[in-house]
Amino acid sequence: MNVESSVPYAVVDSCRELTDDELNIIAGGGVVGATVVAGLQGAVSGGIAAAAGAAGTGQPIGAAGISGMFAGSAAGMINHLMGVHNG
Repeated sequence: MNVESSVPYAVVDSCRELTDDELNIIAGGGVVGATVVAGLQGAVSGGIAAAAGAAGTGQPIGAAGISGMFAGSAAGMINHLMGVHNG
């Protein structure tokens, strides 16, 4: 099977991040869908930030990352519902 090696690179070059409007369409739109997306975005950033902070201070990164995900998720949803937009 002969596969051209440039094909995977062409696919990668055409990828991009979704805009907030596109994320809302995927999540079902509306307030509930947008709130879920905001919570997920907050969970990712909160988990990474908490794990990095724990690693820097010699604390367990697993527990810190999970707690950061919960806190980030709640903060993301609350900020969205309150109308605070980061970015």
